[in-house]
Amino acid sequence: MAQQRDSYHATGESPRRECNDVFFLLVFLGLFVMTIVFAGSYGPSLITASQIQSTTASTGFKAVLHYVAYCGLLAIGASLVWILIMMFLGEMLIWVTLAAMIILNIVAAIVFSKQMYDRNLSYYWWPAVVFGTIALLILLYSICVRHRVKFAAKHLKVAGCALFRMPMSMLVGVIMVGVQFAWGITWVVGAFGLVYHQKYFQINDYCRNQSTIDQCKVDIKYGPLLGTMFGMLIIFYWGASVVKNIVSVTIAGTVASWKVNAAAPCITMSAWLRAITLNLGSICFGSLIVAILEAIEAVLNTLSAMASATDNCIAACLLACISCIIGCIRSWIETFNRFAYAYVGIHGYSFMTAGQHVSALFAAKGWTAIVNDDLTGKVFFLGNLAVGALTAWFGMSLVNRPGHEVEFPGLKDPQYVVGFGAFLVGFIVNNVLMSLMSSAVTTIFVLWAEDPLGWQLTQPEHYAELHAAWMEIYPEEYNNGYGKANPGAV
Repeated sequence: MAQQRDSYHATGESPRRECNDVFFLLVFLGLFVMTIVFAGSYGPSLITASQIQSTTASTGFKAVLHYVAYCGLLAIGASLVWILIMMFLGEMLIWVTLAAMIILNIVAAIVFSKQMYDRNLSYYWWPAVVFGTIALLILLYSICVRHRVKFAAKHLKVAGCALFRMPMSMLVGVIMVGVQFAWGITWVVGAFGLVYHQKYFQINDYCRNQSTIDQCKVDIKYGPLLGTMFGMLIIFYWGASVVKNIVSVTIAGTVASWKVNAAAPCITMSAWLRAITLNLGSICFGSLIVAILEAIEAVLNTLSAMASATDNCIAACLLACISCIIGCIRSWIETFNRFAYAYVGIHGYSFMTAGQHVSALFAAKGWTAIVNDDLTGKVFFLGNLAVGALTAWFGMSLVNRPGHEVEFPGLKDPQYVVGFGAFLVGFIVNNVLMSLMSSAVTTIFVLWAEDPLGWQLTQPEHYAELHAAWMEIYPEEYNNGYGKANPGAV
């Protein structure tokens, strides 16, 4: 009797054309419309309140938005360059990322321990223990996965080739970056307009008069502000995740068609249309839990920073540790979701059905999928930080030019406000474009798990590369996954 195929082998199933998870789609659309209403109703009053009356130039909140917009354009170009670098220098970038993580933890151990020692605290040694242990664990992890780095780099290369063979996928990515950027601006105007309308922060009249600009001040009610912003942060992260995951599902459908050399016209646009219609409910479902965890993590980090500013080191440390735990949970869920979105894009499953196939895949392949995704994910995150830092530097350089101080009434250091906004924009823009590569890598892994021998017929060059990588690193999983005939099969 021939061996039965595992449940993650779904190559015989035709793609489903049905709308799934409609409830989550309706809730998301309701909150999306609500944010637009807030932006249209309350945003203009905030912009007017921070605008200097004696000039027609952009000042205050409006000036911040303009500078951040310029930085967003730079982030798009930098992100495309980073994709090219990953294609050709993927292995080196993985090692650089691992080394950077070790070095940063060692630096943190030294700096934080010295600060606490200078304050004559008896427990000054604990940062050295904590961050030193993390650095040691990352070093041991790097040693354990050293043979798998080439394996992950091969998947990055094949993923890059798939994307550049279908340039429309890049266009979709750039368009969705524009959507993400528009969503970010709409949310900022809507959220801050709402809290301004509720008088959780107020700008006095001196801020609008250039002759009395030195008397400008902003009054903030931190409790109600944080409570309102927590709910709005969930909406923001949900929208941002939905936009990013639309790209992921689109690329999954596109790479699946590329793998079989589909001759259908506009395969990328067809996959995109399915993602924003039939698959959108499933995308909203999977994005919700991640958005909630991201909002909790952001609030905890803010509270930790506030505690640190008041020299409450114990509270700051506890909040930071809880935030780190939440971040780890979120990272695990995002890893699971990435594979689920691949099944949604390839086969049109609902999110729950896709999750069942992911569970079967992980059960069959063990930790192979997770390790591969983890190594490539570190390169994507390094790209997010690099592009974010570049755009932050660019934004701060624009503001630091002589004569720009008057554009930001009431702000002591406007370059830091613009730099922070530019970093967020650069990070988010690159994160969306990195979802092109991450989804392509994940989809290639899923398609290889489903039918490795099928690649020999449709993509023989890439089959040879992946076949050699699997036989060298994971021969047992590969053979049991039907990469080569199983001796027990009849």
